[in-house]
Amino acid sequence: MINVREATENDVEAIRELFVESYGGTYAYPQYYDVTKLKKMVFADNTLLLVAESPEDGRVLGTASIVMHVGAYNDLVGEFGRLAVHPEARNQGLGHELIRGRIERAQQRLQLGIVENRVVHPFSQKISAAHQFRCVGLLPQKLLTDQRESVALYVRYFGDGLKLRRNHPRVISEAHELAEMAMDNLELEPDVIVDIGSSPYPHDERFELQEFRTEGYSTLLRLERGRIHNREVFGPLRLHYGLFQIRSRDSNYLVAREGKRLAGGVGFAFDPVEKTVRIFELISASERPIRFLLENLDRFCRENLKAEYVEVDVSAHAPQMQRTFWELGYVPTAYVPALTFHQVERLDAVKIVRLYQSPEFGQEQLTPTSQHIADLVMRQYSERFVLPRIVTAAKQTALFTDL
Repeated sequence: MINVREATENDVEAIRELFVESYGGTYAYPQYYDVTKLKKMVFADNTLLLVAESPEDGRVLGTASIVMHVGAYNDLVGEFGRLAVHPEARNQGLGHELIRGRIERAQQRLQLGIVENRVVHPFSQKISAAHQFRCVGLLPQKLLTDQRESVALYVRYFGDGLKLRRNHPRVISEAHELAEMAMDNLELEPDVIVDIGSSPYPHDERFELQEFRTEGYSTLLRLERGRIHNREVFGPLRLHYGLFQIRSRDSNYLVAREGKRLAGGVGFAFDPVEKTVRIFELISASERPIRFLLENLDRFCRENLKAEYVEVDVSAHAPQMQRTFWELGYVPTAYVPALTFHQVERLDAVKIVRLYQSPEFGQEQLTPTSQHIADLVMRQYSERFVLPRIVTAAKQTALFTDL
């Protein structure tokens, strides 16, 4: 019988070789090719790294992990992933043993488990569904291997993860059908309210944009404390975690100044290998600089960072923020009930994505449970970006010049 156990320092070379054997040199997370970084994961409190070994000779045949810092410290969210099985040991149930081993060890530490399943094959979707994870969205073109590929987002709840959920979130109409599909997949009673009255945050250009400097930390921190009752953007970092945490995760802030006064800031993390950006916090003394910050961050991501994918979790109780992102070209791609712990309850989130290139759909191999939500997300992108370009191109052809 296969033995699943927590990895030790002596396993890291074998783990690295598993990823080489399984993915060649194209795995989306290059740290799994780095022995030094793997050793750090073995000892880190925020990573649970398991191996499956042969009972005959102790050979490491598979590995998988849970990353605990995908949410804030008190969110109790972990990402199940980084699965690799040696080609010679596939179709023997190792994937199921590894996911069972992770659930057994982590369910007392988590209230929500997340899996980002690759969709170039249906294997990971099927194994997730077999262990009660359910599809809540499609993240288009998120991973970069030899080309960009999409992932299907699956979730499972543990302990009081759903008991603390705040009811009756309010979402914009463009996110409502997605929310209902996700809740139906989770066998939850849909209670999402469609918001048709909220306007986006207003334009206001009377600010100066700067990259974050250390001397502004205390001022920005005071603004964060003043806005903590009204968080609308969620992520794995917060300013009050400290500058060391922010810098160590390739994260930064753009800030808005009005004269000598610091009016707000937006925090983001950039992965230069993946060419992805994660927005994790928005701090503002008032609503005035919010649109300014988000518009300039969009420009900064596109022009300075050359990013290809931007992701943000927006509170499902903040339709004005959802509407603002929608107007800036973001599209709702997933709905996660009870994603974030805030004060004494858990809040739903709409996961919203901005692509700086046209999404290329058609290579996905989706299970029936994933297909329904994926069709909706693909349709949103098609209606928003592809069809208008077709219409524009058609009008410019000779055939349509007199119409």
